[in-house]
Amino acid sequence: MTLTPRQLASTVDTIAEVQRRDGCIPWFRDGHADPWDHLEAAMALAAGGRHHEAERAYEWMVANQLPEGAWAFYYRDGAVEDPTRDANFAAYMATAVWHHFLLGDDLGFLEALWPTVERAVDFVLDLQTPGGEITWSRDADGRPGAFALLTSSSCVHLSLRCAIATAERLGHERPDWELSLGSVAYAVGRALTDEPERFEPKDRFSMDWYYPVLGGVLSGDAARARLGERWDTFVVPGRGVRCVADEPWVTAAETCELVIALDLSGRHDDAV
Repeated sequence: MTLTPRQLASTVDTIAEVQRRDGCIPWFRDGHADPWDHLEAAMALAAGGRHHEAERAYEWMVANQLPEGAWAFYYRDGAVEDPTRDANFAAYMATAVWHHFLLGDDLGFLEALWPTVERAVDFVLDLQTPGGEITWSRDADGRPGAFALLTSSSCVHLSLRCAIATAERLGHERPDWELSLGSVAYAVGRALTDEPERFEPKDRFSMDWYYPVLGGVLSGDAARARLGERWDTFVVPGRGVRCVADEPWVTAAETCELVIALDLSGRHDDAV
């Protein structure tokens, strides 16, 4: 089962229609925006052939990056709505930029965005604990959040891989990033085996179930075993994936992400 070209075009057109003149992509027309979903939408635009609109989205990210390398949590109508700095949101810039480069092989784009990516990743790694976890946020006064999140750190793992790939493609050496990548993987791995206290308990959310696979911490047999553990808890046959275990909601975002995780793990039939 795949999207038809018409369905893909309709999806991408809908995203382009809500993009603001300044390049920002809100959740919906006149809604607020957050950097992570904005970047997801930018990747969709590029994948659907809307490269100009995608690059406008990246220009917005560059223009709104804060001096410390992060972005605010929410924006509305060109202004900051929530000034919290989310580590995963900042790190995801590396994933999106690398994705855009892979689609078009535009080295000039990668070179232009490198300073933004570098500042973002350095901000994130300032929030890494000695145990490897990434504290989820920093407030507007510079105080770090009180805990780390499994989903967030797993996604940061993916973003660090993309950041390292970007650095290597441009001839830059960032061995500190490589060490941090290993530390994140170690922290997530230990949390999944015998140290769950490393992360704030969020196991009612399906993202905590599949993100260690989606973020590339687990692969092969370990990934397949992880996805088998709570399949019946979150997967509604013929429908999709629940957002949380204790509610009936089946959500498109979680369903699509699980499809990617299944494909990465080799469970291609289940992904379809």
